[in-house]
Amino acid sequence: MNYNIYKKLSIEEKNKAFKKWKGDNFVYKSFSKILHKKIVELKPEFTNVLLISSDLNETIDEISKIKCKNLIYLSQYKIFKKEFFKNKSYNVIYADFDDLPFKKKSFDLVISNFCTNKVLEKKNYLKKILDILTDDGLFLCNFFGEQTLRELRQCFFVADDRFLSGAFNRIPKVDLMADFSNLLAEVGYNEIVTEKVNFDIFYKSIIGILKDIKNMGEKIPIIEKKEKISKTYINFLNKIYIKEFANQNRQLKVTLDIISISSWKQLKNNSTNQ
Repeated sequence: MNYNIYKKLSIEEKNKAFKKWKGDNFVYKSFSKILHKKIVELKPEFTNVLLISSDLNETIDEISKIKCKNLIYLSQYKIFKKEFFKNKSYNVIYADFDDLPFKKKSFDLVISNFCTNKVLEKKNYLKKILDILTDDGLFLCNFFGEQTLRELRQCFFVADDRFLSGAFNRIPKVDLMADFSNLLAEVGYNEIVTEKVNFDIFYKSIIGILKDIKNMGEKIPIIEKKEKISKTYINFLNKIYIKEFANQNRQLKVTLDIISISSWKQLKNNSTNQ
């Protein structure tokens, strides 16, 4: 699928999700608390902070607790008609993730939160963030790792092979931790530290899993008719999932593998001055 078409459909999926979003998504809410703690441990106070995120208000609610003079929340999704963003202490900007509208050295903290999989040119994106960071500025990037939804991915593969004589990409594309770290180093980031945060969630049925993915706006856009799935397909998918990944209570396990990377922008002559 053409990237521009894919991106347009992906944004539409997220915008649909935001219509019913209540700001209490378990994944975003749980990780945002971990993120807040991590930031404070790295540096207790900032001047200008930029959050680029794919959730509603779960992360910005935590980030707004950080000591800073100015905070900006940027999204490429239609979330700003929500009541959550009225009379807040931070500014909200609507802009494409691939085209960040900021001047050089504008922020001493930039957070990219679960949105790099929606960026076409990652290298250019990371270069832009490096440019808008002040000297010795901090960059934090969080994204779903390759083990995320591994159970569902495997079950889809089996079901597709049986019903559709082939496998389709039904799980959102993720960035590989090693590749992303290497790209950061190539672009010019320093002191790169990576870590994994894992969540195991359990569901009663496959319908609950698929519904939550859809409600997060992370459903893969599908335009080919032959890729649509029937009730028979769903029932088979549920049986495979129960057989392979259910616990003793017949609850279906879902793995969420979150990668969190911190890195710094430093002056080139720092090493000579110390």
